[in-house]
Amino acid sequence: MLSNAALKAATCSLGASTMELTIDYKEILEIERQIADLKSLHMRLPFYRLLTKKSLTTNIKKLNNQHTIRYSDFDKKVEQYLLDTESKYSSFKLENKDLLTKNKYLLKVYMTDSDPTATTEKEFKGGISNKGFLYLFVQQTNFIPTGNTGMGLMSKSFKGNFNEIGDFNVWAVDSEYHFFASKIPEFFNGVAYKDNTFQMTAGETHMDFSGHEFVDRIIADPFNENHHDRIIFLKNRNELINIKTDFIKKLKSAST
Repeated sequence: MLSNAALKAATCSLGASTMELTIDYKEILEIERQIADLKSLHMRLPFYRLLTKKSLTTNIKKLNNQHTIRYSDFDKKVEQYLLDTESKYSSFKLENKDLLTKNKYLLKVYMTDSDPTATTEKEFKGGISNKGFLYLFVQQTNFIPTGNTGMGLMSKSFKGNFNEIGDFNVWAVDSEYHFFASKIPEFFNGVAYKDNTFQMTAGETHMDFSGHEFVDRIIADPFNENHHDRIIFLKNRNELINIKTDFIKKLKSAST
């Protein structure tokens, strides 16, 4: 929980940093209100008002994109504010980073998929579940026509980032061609670094003669079967989420 001093700062807007956060949150709430109004109008319009409904849909998408950008910037400011003012918040983050960078990762492929418009994986995204295991899901695939060359393409390595509550996101940074067929990894070897970057490289593979099979889901144990570390991470994560949620609630209260 936040200290009394931090709660007072959040609600009274005494400091410049808190005042800025309050203003930012008011702007976010206004965008959310506009989106809700447009969605409500869209639902009330009869089906024959197609052009109007299409225009509303376009505006809603624009506002959603604007909301995503603004909230991302706001979240970064909140994060920095809590790191500067809440020692417990900083301690929980530091301990979780130590836990996530303590072991090397064995990321096992447990599901593949196939699509005629896909050649290889481009992006994976996921996070650590409430039971303490990491799940990554394919977000994007590449389609690179190889024609009748008999060549296959495999994403060999990925690089991205992670945070202290267990969110992971990686993108393909190196690919390789193979004769006669593609290769599909059975697992990846991964490493999490102190600068919050994460890398994983393909291990053993099997052949894919269709050229359109790709890795769909990956699972890993970040704590290498250390149940004690898993419990500590999950407990710290709950504390981090509660502290930030509580702080944003106070900002919302001060913004309405």
